[in-house]
Amino acid sequence: MATARERKYILEGLDCAACAARIEAAVAQETGLRGVGVDFATRSIYLPPEHAAAVQRVIDRIEPGVRLVEAVDAVPVGPVLAPPAQEEARERADGGEGAHGHAAHRQEAAGTNWRRLAEIGAAAVLMVFGSVFHEALHATLGSAAEWAVFLSAYWLVGRRVVGAAVRNARRGQFFDENFLMTIATAGAMLIHELPEAVGVMLFYSVGEAVQDAAVRRSRRSIQALLDVRPDVAYVRRGGGLERVSPAAVRVGEEVVVRPGEKIPLDGDVVAGEAWVD
Repeated sequence: MATARERKYILEGLDCAACAARIEAAVAQETGLRGVGVDFATRSIYLPPEHAAAVQRVIDRIEPGVRLVEAVDAVPVGPVLAPPAQEEARERADGGEGAHGHAAHRQEAAGTNWRRLAEIGAAAVLMVFGSVFHEALHATLGSAAEWAVFLSAYWLVGRRVVGAAVRNARRGQFFDENFLMTIATAGAMLIHELPEAVGVMLFYSVGEAVQDAAVRRSRRSIQALLDVRPDVAYVRRGGGLERVSPAAVRVGEEVVVRPGEKIPLDGDVVAGEAWVD
């Protein structure tokens, strides 16, 4: 559970559970932060703000391309605002820079998915074209046309895999799927089996796309369940009400639940009555 001084961060670009485990282990080892876990389902991590830059440096080394972004749904800690000020603050939060940033990340991810599907489709077309006219392409000077068609298809679906293999090899990680796929397809090219090399990388990319789609669907389902939980608790402190995260409520404090609100924590009813679903 997050403490009062920790904030929630989203790991943009995190797409595999093994990557999350590597980041979690490296953060614990290199920053000294204990008990910091990466939730792959929600791509979230809770950190003290002063350690965010150090954690990002660790991530850049372990998983380049993953960005640490502070969640925009953080609950402010402080006295309860008066109704007009509360509405104004909500409007700023809904239309402010953080909300725009979150929407921009969603639009960027959607654009990346469509671009990836377009690249897979284009590679498939090139592979079919190269296979149908294989003999004619092979008969060109030095098989230049054959190489041009199949290398173009390979570049569309394989450049990220090869890039990841090179980065991992520099860190001494030779036996991951990216490195093995690169070695297998490079071997096929060396014996001039270009259709096989492209086909293997194409089918691998299709499998990755299907897996990512399944992960996104599962993540949305989990997020929908998490959205049911209340994000705010109103606690009596210092003669008034203070709005805090439920994780920041101390044992023995009095929590006020107003009509229509969700009950943020377990406890005993000390005053009042109401119907509860």
